[in-house]
Amino acid sequence: MKTASTSGLKLRLMLGSVNDAVEAIAVFTGLALAGDEAREVAPDDVALAEMVFVRTTGPTGEVIVGVSEDLAKSVVVGAGHDADDADASWTFIADMCLESARAFVGSMSAGGALVGPVDTASPLEGISALGDTVQLDGVLLNVTSSDDAAGSVVWFIPEEEEPAEAEEVVQPVEYAELGRGVEATSASPVSFLSDVSLEVTVELGRTSMRLKDVLGLTEGSVVELDRQVGAHVDVLVNGSLVAAGEVVVIDDVLGVRITSVHDVEGGIG
Repeated sequence: MKTASTSGLKLRLMLGSVNDAVEAIAVFTGLALAGDEAREVAPDDVALAEMVFVRTTGPTGEVIVGVSEDLAKSVVVGAGHDADDADASWTFIADMCLESARAFVGSMSAGGALVGPVDTASPLEGISALGDTVQLDGVLLNVTSSDDAAGSVVWFIPEEEEPAEAEEVVQPVEYAELGRGVEATSASPVSFLSDVSLEVTVELGRTSMRLKDVLGLTEGSVVELDRQVGAHVDVLVNGSLVAAGEVVVIDDVLGVRITSVHDVEGGIG
């Protein structure tokens, strides 16, 4: 999953998402939270040494949320849970991180970043547990809660390492020796094409008309052609001129008597 293509734009999107994420934590926990100015943080920052991390994932990406242990304990107790109950504490922290990640990603998505939505949460044994990933710039915010508990919250969007480009190997190609092949045979006759159907058109004449004249045509209108009375008509096969002829009537059916045949090689394109 990737956010923006440039670090500057990516960082501005993430910084702008912090306020929404902190507000989501405050609403979820019922604690008023005050934070300093958010800052960029790298995965090896010393501030991350004592933090609880939660991987929040969705169909199109994931966000890693980290909460300092003291702040995590404070919000658990402030919400009425027993800090010594590991399962209850983890469930509450996971839900809190999930709400934070949803708000964080929602703000980023509104800013054009391609992440989210997130809908599940799972524990992460430290930020190094991500394995072979390249961490994008993270955002860390120092937070003080209404019960005077201080701590930090951090958000990371991991990006998979780009696979190494395969080394190009050039090898000569060896071809097998060709045999004698098939003996040449005489050309096939074209008689097998005798049943192919062709469209034959007889053209009496042509003319050009303006659009307004065409639109003015009504029953009884006369269109003057470019052919003189008694002139031969053209015979076309598949649109190519092949012969000329004269119009005849055969038992009340019009026909064309061929009077000349054009050079087939030159007349059929």
